[in-house]
Amino acid sequence: MRGFPVTEADILGYKARGFTVRETRTRRAALTLQQGKRFSSGKRADLDNRYFRSAWEANVARYLNYLQSRGVILRWEYEPDEFEFPVKRGPGKFYKPDFKIWYPDGTFLYWEVKGYMDQASATKLKRMRKHYPQYRVELIDKYRYYKEISPLRGLLPGWETEQ
Repeated sequence: MRGFPVTEADILGYKARGFTVRETRTRRAALTLQQGKRFSSGKRADLDNRYFRSAWEANVARYLNYLQSRGVILRWEYEPDEFEFPVKRGPGKFYKPDFKIWYPDGTFLYWEVKGYMDQASATKLKRMRKHYPQYRVELIDKYRYYKEISPLRGLLPGWETEQ
């Protein structure tokens, strides 16, 4: 639906099929299924009532809990660190990776969850590589999310689906 105008008839049709419709700041309709599941930012009761910016990030947190329970990772944190770039112009003077993940051998890395890579996000990742090369940031993009994480949705309680 992104980029397409939504008519009143479209909204009524979605409501009739059980969707919840809410207006966004750009006045496009954002649609979410009405099944007690969250599809956007908010706190998740099954994840210690932590706040996540998206359903994908919440699902990645569930995946990390699964890895932690199997001893693959030691622990993880959501947005614990913020990096400042020595730039005077352009978007992204600050960057906060989504997840910091520790492994049993004492090493750690960051994961950045991106379903869509916009220019501002690409700039922040590029600046991170340039100004903080000692830190490893892995991108969890749409391809990796659907290939590695989404197939485990049946094993992970509380999984949020995208429509």
